[in-house]
Amino acid sequence: MNRVIAIIVTYNADIERLKNNLSAIIEQVDDVLIIDNGSTNIKDIQKLTKLFDFMITANKQNRGIAIALNQGLECATLHGFEYALTLDQDSISAKGMVEELKKGFLKNDNIAIVGPEIQDLNKDERIQSSDEFVYVSSLITSGSLCNVAKLKAVGGFDDRLFIDCVDFEICWRLRLNGYLIVKNKNVVLNHTIGKRTKNRFIYRNVYALNHNATRVYYMARNRIYILKKYRGLQGVKFPKELFGLFKRCGGIVLYESDKYNKIISTIKGIRDGILMDS
Repeated sequence: MNRVIAIIVTYNADIERLKNNLSAIIEQVDDVLIIDNGSTNIKDIQKLTKLFDFMITANKQNRGIAIALNQGLECATLHGFEYALTLDQDSISAKGMVEELKKGFLKNDNIAIVGPEIQDLNKDERIQSSDEFVYVSSLITSGSLCNVAKLKAVGGFDDRLFIDCVDFEICWRLRLNGYLIVKNKNVVLNHTIGKRTKNRFIYRNVYALNHNATRVYYMARNRIYILKKYRGLQGVKFPKELFGLFKRCGGIVLYESDKYNKIISTIKGIRDGILMDS
């Protein structure tokens, strides 16, 4: 039947932006489930779910993106949905996106996730769509259409990660188990990554993400953890990923506020990532 449920994890969401998110996806899926992670504006989010007649699970505290997504997978399984579209709370889906993503599953029976191109609204570059399907190493969570049974078969999302790299880890684990990840370049999803600001470094533009120190900790810890866990997997470029982490530290020092706390958080994250049992 190819029934699709959209799973949106919320945490102190901008209500107007979330309303636009829901309005964009309502006609494309069979149902929507919001998993809220202890938002202070939960009553406003609940009003939206009543307005749109969607399901909601309200966690009393922030349990992290991975646990919330696993709650969504359990709901999808319970209600017989074959596919789950995972969306961030601020992502606006293009018209016809879900049907275009579904086409990717026709390419191979082992495909587990099909996702779109991501247009970061904080960057000047504009992505041009193309009629092409490509196999990729990983996709971000937002806009990914997932085969529920295949994700459940490998154990779902790793709830030890809490936030950051949750999407990369599940993609790499799926690939390790013989599944495939596909990007449909004919679909472009408007999305914001962090609070990017553009800066000039010598002759090129560089972007600072401006996450807080807690988020920076998880970015470092989880990156080290998954690189250690999947170091030999094809497509996982260990030196490039490690260089990206240290380049991020350079961006913090040059362009971001709260530098000291963020660098200390990065060092702690690297230490804890090394110590995590994979």
